[in-house]
Amino acid sequence: MSKTVGIVLRTKNREYFLKRALKSILNQTFEDYHVYIINDGGEVDNLYKTFKEIDEKYKDRFSFMNLPSSTGRGSALSTGISICSEKYIHIHDDDDTIEPEFLAKTVAFLEDDKEKIFSGVVTSNYDVTEYIENENIVITQTSDHAGKRNGTIIDCALYFSSMISFVPIAVLFRRDVVKKVGNVNSSLKYMEDNEFFSRILQEGDIGIINDFLSSYHWREPSKDVNDVPQQSRQECAYQKDLYQNNVIRDAINGKSLLKQFQAQALRDRKASDYETAIILARLEELAHSFVEMTNLLTELLKRAKF
Repeated sequence: MSKTVGIVLRTKNREYFLKRALKSILNQTFEDYHVYIINDGGEVDNLYKTFKEIDEKYKDRFSFMNLPSSTGRGSALSTGISICSEKYIHIHDDDDTIEPEFLAKTVAFLEDDKEKIFSGVVTSNYDVTEYIENENIVITQTSDHAGKRNGTIIDCALYFSSMISFVPIAVLFRRDVVKKVGNVNSSLKYMEDNEFFSRILQEGDIGIINDFLSSYHWREPSKDVNDVPQQSRQECAYQKDLYQNNVIRDAINGKSLLKQFQAQALRDRKASDYETAIILARLEELAHSFVEMTNLLTELLKRAKF
């Protein structure tokens, strides 16, 4: 019998983080879920060794798909979503975590939505900076700034223009919406979640739970053998620019009305940012000139006294 929530957990050779992710899931107060672990070309023996540490009474909640070689983020996620049969889907990367009430509150939110106005729901999330040292995960900072959600629904215009974003760990969405808008674009090597949620938003609203119920964990690239390196912030910014450029190209080529809307939103935002940058630069010049004038007047007044 199918469960209520299908959890897609992508992983590859990150046993320390996988252990934490599994603990995060097993600590949920809502227990009607099934976890699909998508091993994206990682070492199978190490994966099963980690899984052996789970209590036997919970093991029927897990299924494995071991991909013979790495297919990439988008493809692995698409594979996981395609095998889910549950009413709701949650994307849980192996290095992120959710609070014990995450599933209980997000499921209740969507269950209360009898008219299915909402395609999904997103919570506030912490941003956690960490690193690996001596086989331990060391947290250096936890921030509640960037992941704070306000209001009641995600603003489509702000999302399409990249003024706001959210991370997959913070979202629960309806599986039947995927049937309408299509699965994750498996050909994308970056920003695959952003593109996917753009289509989810096209079908219906994404509601907001203001509570901090999830955590997005971040590490700078590392040579530690216990951690597959993450992309640097510079690489992520570069990939975001590439994605946005492709959106604009697709719009010019008439790919879809959604792409055209996104492109217009991006154009308006970038034009506004450009104009703002010019104004700020001019104000900086004026401020610098004012300081120079003030210094000159001060010097003249000093000389006038003598």
